[in-house]
Amino acid sequence: DFFFGFEPYARKLVDFLSSVVPIRFNTSKKLISHDQNSNTYNYKYVFSVEVVPICKDNVVCLPLKVARSLGSIGQICHVNKVTHLIHLIDPNTGQVADMNASTYFKAPFQTLVRPKQLTEYTVINIEPISEHDRHKFAGQGALSKKHVLADCWVVKSSELGLNDDTIHCRTHLGHLLQPGDTALGFDLKNTNVNDENLDKMAAGKIPDVVLIKKVYAEKSLRNRRRKWKLKYIDELHGADGNSVASANEDYADFLADLEEE
Repeated sequence: DFFFGFEPYARKLVDFLSSVVPIRFNTSKKLISHDQNSNTYNYKYVFSVEVVPICKDNVVCLPLKVARSLGSIGQICHVNKVTHLIHLIDPNTGQVADMNASTYFKAPFQTLVRPKQLTEYTVINIEPISEHDRHKFAGQGALSKKHVLADCWVVKSSELGLNDDTIHCRTHLGHLLQPGDTALGFDLKNTNVNDENLDKMAAGKIPDVVLIKKVYAEKSLRNRRRKWKLKYIDELHGADGNSVASANEDYADFLADLEEE
């Protein structure tokens, strides 16, 4: 929550936040003083802002009613990006949907996994699915034209050469992945997730793996090749070594995201 005191600037800041991230907010005011001679009042304004706790590259499990209201999209979705809306894509069908803050707060849900908890997989084989072979039904929402749906067989990179059992999954990254590529994904089969929406789903509808993003190269190699820098407002002051290291790692991840976009 963020609290602001001076009303005109606070309202502008709230308007700016609502244009870049999904939020909801409340306002209140308190009388500080009253001058009877000039009939003027001095109020203190308080703005309480709550930002939707869902970020890009999260994996979420939508409540069933919400999924049905969004063109019957699958409950397991990848958060493709976040603007003033939450942009969702179903990796099993390629269906997309946008959710505003009002819809989210009526039936809130949490992320199943965060980007730093993802597992690296190596693509063994991938077969794009044609438009003709896609499963379609009446009332279905829009399908993404930027992504290619594909059947994909992967193995954990840490077990490559040690385990010959491949894992099959559907992915919306068929336009990016080729055999031999590596990708970050969420291991739903072997991860203990405490989520009420996921617990209510039938086991047959829960995928073993959800692939999130392609891994293009080692971070150190990409940092050496990068010939551009970003300007930012201020340096970190008074932070300990761990905080600075974490901030530098987050900054490097942000630069990598810009390149991948």
